[in-house]
Amino acid sequence: MAGLLGLGCLCVSWIDYRGAAVREAREEATEIPEPLSPGEYRAAVLASVQQNDAVLELYGNEPFREKVVAFFGSITGSQEIAGQVLSQAWALNISPSLVFALIWEESLFNPRAMNRNTNNSIDRGLFQLNSASFPSLTPEDFFNITVNIRYGLAHLKMCLDQGRSEVAALAMYNAGLNRVRSGGTPERTLNYINRILGYRQGIEKLFLSECMRPGFAEAPPAKAVRK
Repeated sequence: MAGLLGLGCLCVSWIDYRGAAVREAREEATEIPEPLSPGEYRAAVLASVQQNDAVLELYGNEPFREKVVAFFGSITGSQEIAGQVLSQAWALNISPSLVFALIWEESLFNPRAMNRNTNNSIDRGLFQLNSASFPSLTPEDFFNITVNIRYGLAHLKMCLDQGRSEVAALAMYNAGLNRVRSGGTPERTLNYINRILGYRQGIEKLFLSECMRPGFAEAPPAKAVRK
C-alpha cells in the first residue's frame, strides 16, 4: 500500500512539473527574437562561407600528415605526387582538394601526359603546362614531377590571385587571363570548371568520411603552424 501511495505521489509530482514546463515553454515560444541588423546578417553569411579547409587543417598537424598523404596517394596512385602536391599546396595556402581535382581533369595524374594543340603548342605533364606559356622549360622539365608541380601550382596561385575566386581562377587556367578578362570564356571552359568542381566535391566527401573513421589519427589535432 505504501508503495502504491509513493508511486501516486511521484506521478502527481511529475504531472505538476510537466504542466509547469509546458506552460513555461509556451510563454517562451511567444517571445519574438530581435531581428538581426543588415550588417549582422551579412557577417553571419560570410562566416558560414569562410570556413577553414579541412585537408589543410589536418595536413598541418603532425599526427595526421602521413595519413593525409596516404589518402591522396591512393587517389593519385603515387605517394610521391601526393606528398609534393600537398607540401606545396600547404606552402601556398591553396585548397588541396581543388588542386587534385584540377590535376585529375588535366592529366588523370599521369606525369607523362601530353596533348598537341592546333597552334602547335604542346601541353605536358601533371598540370598540362603549355610549351608557349613556359618557354624556358625543356620537354623533360615538363615531365619532371617536381618541376611540373612547382610551376603548375605557382601558375594556379597566380590565377587565384588575379581572379579572386576559384571559378575565375579555373577559367583563367584553362582559357587564359586575357580571354577571361575580356569576357570571352568559351563554353568548353565552363564545362571544364563544372567537372573540376564536381571532382573536388567527391574528393572532399570521401576525405571527410575517411577522417571520421575511428583511428584515423592517434591524437587530436594541435594548432597548425605554417612554416
